[in-house]
Amino acid sequence: MELSYSAITHFTFFLFFFFVFSFVASNPSDSSYKPTYDRLCNTVVPAPTSPFNAETSSHLAEFIQFQSGYFSGGDPIFNRSTSESLTKHIFFHVTSVRGTSTDGVHELQGQVILRQRKGVGRNRHRSVAMVYPGRRVSRWKVLGMHVHLNGFWSQSSGKLCMFGTGNYGSRINRHNVNVVLKLRYPNNVTLSSSLITGSLETFDDIKIEPISILALSQSPNYTFTKNDGGCVAEAEGESLNLKSLNQGACSVFSGYRDRFQLEYGSNCHNASCDPLGGGGGFEKLPGLMHFYPTRCVEKRKIHMMLGFPNLDYNDYVFPFYPNTTLISEGVWDEKENQLCAVVCRILNFTGSPYVGDCSIKLTLRFPAVLSLRNRSTVLGRIWSDKVVGESGYFDSIGFEGNWKATRVVPGLQYKYTEIDRVRNSCGEKVTARGKGKKYPDGFSDMAFSLFVKNSKGQVAQGYSSPLFVCDQIYDGQTYGVPFVPTNGNLKAHGFQYISSLNVSYTITLNPSPDFKFGSQVNATEIKINAEGLYNRKTGVMCLVGCRHLRTNDKILIKNESLDCEIMVNVQFPPMNSKGGESIKGTIESTRQKVDPYYFEPLQLSSYSIYRKQADASIWRMDFEDCNSSM
Repeated sequence: MELSYSAITHFTFFLFFFFVFSFVASNPSDSSYKPTYDRLCNTVVPAPTSPFNAETSSHLAEFIQFQSGYFSGGDPIFNRSTSESLTKHIFFHVTSVRGTSTDGVHELQGQVILRQRKGVGRNRHRSVAMVYPGRRVSRWKVLGMHVHLNGFWSQSSGKLCMFGTGNYGSRINRHNVNVVLKLRYPNNVTLSSSLITGSLETFDDIKIEPISILALSQSPNYTFTKNDGGCVAEAEGESLNLKSLNQGACSVFSGYRDRFQLEYGSNCHNASCDPLGGGGGFEKLPGLMHFYPTRCVEKRKIHMMLGFPNLDYNDYVFPFYPNTTLISEGVWDEKENQLCAVVCRILNFTGSPYVGDCSIKLTLRFPAVLSLRNRSTVLGRIWSDKVVGESGYFDSIGFEGNWKATRVVPGLQYKYTEIDRVRNSCGEKVTARGKGKKYPDGFSDMAFSLFVKNSKGQVAQGYSSPLFVCDQIYDGQTYGVPFVPTNGNLKAHGFQYISSLNVSYTITLNPSPDFKFGSQVNATEIKINAEGLYNRKTGVMCLVGCRHLRTNDKILIKNESLDCEIMVNVQFPPMNSKGGESIKGTIESTRQKVDPYYFEPLQLSSYSIYRKQADASIWRMDFEDCNSSM
C-alpha cells in the first residue's frame, strides 16, 4: 500500500463526513457547569476557585491530543467483537487551552471522535472504469460517537477530566449523549512510558458500558533512551546515504507511513515465527507489517509503531490494536546506512497496559540499486533477542516494500538484467522503424489502468506504471488517471534520437475470487515486476516479468517466491489516433503446460486516453458549456 497520510486530514474527513451534528456543549461560564464538574471530575482534577486566566496556551494542545487511539467496551452502542474486520479508532482533538489561577492546571475545550467500521467484503464486481494504484474498494458499516467537551488538565498529575454533550449512531440515525472523559498521561515520555490510558462514560439518561481508552502520547517532550539499537552489519549490497538530505533521515521518515510484506523462512512451518509471540501455526502468521514513524528528531532519531493486523484489515488509519501493535525507537546509523531499532510489546492490555519486553530488534535500509528480482526500496529484518524456546521468542523475519520518499534521495539506480532475453524473444518488434505515426515518447503517458481476461472470460482489473525509463525514475504524466492539465513543455531527456528505450514496470492486478491464474491459489493481489524494451517509433513494448508467489498471502523464502518465466507484450495506440484505438496486449507464461506455475495467456486491454486527448476533451466540454450558457 503506498501510503502518505496527514493525521489532521483524517480528522477533518471524519468530522465533516461522518459526524455532522448540532450540540449544546457544557461551558464554564454556564451556571450549571460547576455543579456538574464537581460531581463528575473534581476528585480527578479539582477545578480552580478563582477566575480563569485569559491567556491561551495553544502550544500545549500537542502534549494532550492524540490520533488513532484504541477503545473497547461501549456495549450496546459498539460491538464487543475483537475481530480485526471490525476496526475501532478514537481521536482526541484539543481546540483551546487556557491557563488558570492554579499553577499547572489548564482549562480545555476539545472534541472526541470514536469510530467503528465493519467491513462487509470487498466489492469485487466493480463497474468503475479505472483502478488507481494502491486503491481497494470496500463496503463498510459505520458507527460513531462525536462529543464536544470542556474541563481541566493538570500537568503535574498528568490527569485530565472533561465532560460534554454529543451524539452517536450511524450516519443517518443519531442519538444525543452526555459523557465524561478521564485520561491519564505519562509525566516523562519515553519508550517504556508512552501510553495514555483512560475511560469514557455516559451520565444522566443513557447508560452504556464504560469505554476503555488506550493511545500513544504525541508529546514533543519525548526522550530517546535506547540509543544503541543493537545494529548488525548484515546488509547485502549498497544502501542509500541519507546524510546529505536537509533533515537527514527525517526527510525520508517524517510524514510517511506504509505497509511491508513479511518474508518467512522455510523453517516457519515448524519453528515459532510469530512476531506477536503467539506461537501459532503458519496459517496464523501475519502477512504484513504496518510501519508508522510517529516522530523523528535530530535528523536520525525515530520513534515508530509497528502493526501486524490480519489480512482483512483494509482501513487507512494505522491499526493500533494493543495485541497486534509493537512500539519502537531507533537511530539511523550513518556509517552502515540503516535504521537500528529496539522494539517493545504492549503488555497487560486487558488490565493496566504498559510497554515492556524490549527484547526485539529491527533493522531497515534503502537499497541503492534496484533490479527485476529486487524491486523493493525498503529491506529489513525483525527478530527476537531471546533464546530459542523462551517465551516470546521468534525466528528472524524479513520484510520488504516500497517507500515513496526514497524517490527523492540522490543515488537510486536501476540495473537491467534481462534486455538480451527480450531482444532474443521479441526480435524486430522492438527495433522496427515506424511508419510516421506518433506514439508516447517513453517519459510520459506510459502508466495506465488495465483489464486482463483469461480463457474463461473472467476479468481482473489492475494498474501498470513504469518504475525507470532508461536510467531515470519515471515521473511522467500518468496515463488513465485524473490530472490537472498544464501548459509546460516536456523536459528534454537527451534520448530523442533513440528508438528503443530500456524500461522497467510494475503491474498490479486485483482479481475476483473466481479468477483463475494458473493452478495456484489466488491472492487478493497479483504483482508482476517487469523490464524490457519500448519502441517509441511503433508503440510496441516487450517485457520479461516476474510474478510474486505467495502461500496464503504470505511469502516463504524470497528466492523461491518469484516466477520469472513470463512475457508481457503491449501495443500502445498512436497518439493522433481518431478511431478509438486502445492499448492491447498479452501476459503469457513461457513454462510448459505441465508446470504447476504455468497459466494460460491473458488478454490485456485499457480504455484510458492520452494526456493530449484528455486536454482536448476537457477543452471541448468547456467550449460546449460556454456555448450553452450564451
